[in-house]
Amino acid sequence: MRVYFVDGAVRNAALQRGVRPLTDAEEMGLLYENLAASHLHALARQTQARLHHWREGQHEVDLVYDESDQPLAFEIASSVGHSRAALLRFVERFPQFEGRAYLVSPDAPPLSPGTAAGRIGTLPLDLLLLAASRQADRALALRLGG
Repeated sequence: MRVYFVDGAVRNAALQRGVRPLTDAEEMGLLYENLAASHLHALARQTQARLHHWREGQHEVDLVYDESDQPLAFEIASSVGHSRAALLRFVERFPQFEGRAYLVSPDAPPLSPGTAAGRIGTLPLDLLLLAASRQADRALALRLGG
């Protein structure tokens, strides 16, 4: 089970991290992961999709947006050089995610899974956050009849 904080400042205060995320790439990666989780959680709430974490042995995928028509899987990292092994294993295990798995990092170029080497797409973190927020706004408007 994973626990995500909606607010990175609350996370740092609760875990007494201080300014450590500014100098520690692993801590910064966890903040990126929490940020993506909060945006995707807002989207999942509006679209009634399931958002969860997947782990099998040593392989794990940070965020699985398990929407029936267009499921997506995301590994959130601090660098585009992060391993794609877990995403590849996940896609092998769950073929419905073929062409729908992404490595997300601040320095990632936007590449669709079909054009990316190894069948795993890449997204810059800011693009994922903007897209998730826009889709959540749209889904809310539809739910409210607008």
